[in-house]
Amino acid sequence: MCDMATVRSTDHHITDKLKDVSKRAPPLPSVFHGMLKFLDQNIKKPMEGTLIDKFIFEPAKQVYIDAKRLD
Repeated sequence: MCDMATVRSTDHHITDKLKDVSKRAPPLPSVFHGMLKFLDQNIKKPMEGTLIDKFIFEPAKQVYIDAKRLD
């Protein structure tokens, strides 16, 4: 069985790996920015705080932000 400290440590490790990968990633075509902005406003925002948001949408958004070097 895993305790919560192990889960948090693993989650943090995965997040760090995603950040490293995203910083080395080639830039996405500019077409994606408009589409992702639309998805963020119309799909992600209404689902804010759900498990899907926490474990899928937010990590994906952070990878995109890191890859594009956005704030």
